[in-house]
Order: sequence, then structure tokens, then C-alpha cells
Amino acid sequence: MADISKTSESKNPAKVPTDGSFHSGVWDYEAKRPVVDGKFEDPLTGELRDAKSEQYSGPPSVDIVIMNLYASEASGPDVYRSARPFPVERILHHAMTVVKEEGLEIHCLNASLYSVTLVLACEIEERKDGRSGFSYVADRISNGLWAEE
Repeated sequence: MADISKTSESKNPAKVPTDGSFHSGVWDYEAKRPVVDGKFEDPLTGELRDAKSEQYSGPPSVDIVIMNLYASEASGPDVYRSARPFPVERILHHAMTVVKEEGLEIHCLNASLYSVTLVLACEIEERKDGRSGFSYVADRISNGLWAEE
């Protein structure tokens, strides 16, 4: 995989962030269409409309869903969802690094260009600081790439 952060400045006038992230646009929640300059193309009529509903990160951002089948009754369902502007390959590599370091067991893993779904099947102990073990692990997987250099 090419390291896009090492691209020369002359070939990269946009100055790609050194953490490998990229700009991902927002999508209109109701229309499920990308928003550009505050407008989206209506999927039924083809007209440009003002984006007024809530918006979310969509492709090219990668949707990340992390679950644990062994959720404790105290913590409730262990499900975490986020979208991150990193290539799916980097997200997968980072997630598997965390799985190995934390000694987690994977029930299943599914990935496509814009989505990663990781289902764990293991007990995750509560942290000494009182934080849920699942919350800590999901946060590391989802947000750890921001800290990598």
C-alpha cells in the first residue's frame, strides 16, 4: 500500500495530512446523499435541495461497528459505532493490533471498502479507572489512529 503521507509537495498541493487521514464529506441523513456547498441532489426528482436535516460522515469515511457478544448485564449492550476518514486497510491493521495487544477473541470480522464490522466474543474486564473494558477497547480501535504518527 502506498504511503500517501510521503507524497512530494509538488505532486500534493492539497497537503495530505501526515496521519494518513483524508477529508470526507458529509451526507444528508434523510436523503442519504452527499452534501456539497450546503445542497444535495434529491434522489426522487434530481433537483438540488438545501440540506436541512442532520448530517453524518459517509463514504469515503469508513463506518466502524464494534460489538461484544459477552456483554455484561451491568454495562448493557456492548455496541460502538463511528465513522473515520482513514483507508479501510489502516483501520483493519490497527484494529487487529489492538485485538492482539488486549488478548481479545474475534467471533467474526467483515470488511468492505467503506465498512468494518468487528464482533468480539470474550470477557473484557472493567478498567482500574472504573471505565468499561469494552468502552476502552472500542475507543482504542476507533480513535487510536488519530494518535499514530
